[in-house]
Amino acid sequence: MRLSASDILRCTASGEGPRVEFKRVLPRDERAARTLCAFANTRGGLLFVGITDRGRVHGVHRPEDVRERLAELAEDRVTPSLTLETQIVEVGGPPVVACSVPLSKARPHAVVSEDGE
Repeated sequence: MRLSASDILRCTASGEGPRVEFKRVLPRDERAARTLCAFANTRGGLLFVGITDRGRVHGVHRPEDVRERLAELAEDRVTPSLTLETQIVEVGGPPVVACSVPLSKARPHAVVSEDGE
């Protein structure tokens, strides 16, 4: 995945849809895992962390932490686990984290709750 700032701005102008989701901050673990799982089970998609629901670039202050947490969620909270592609993109301020979730050949996927179920 190679997204530029202009690619991100085009996505924000088009808005959210079945294959694009905006989050101002990384949601709680279960909610974020559900988003990853839904993309993998359907047609794949892009999750942008650091963009508001209205498409305004907000950015995140610790993008590496967001990247690591997404990878951990895909490994630990989704079964079978997912392989994600993430990228940190500078969009004129704090960066945005872009996460690409491909349509999975191992579907269906499920979210594992905190108690392991």
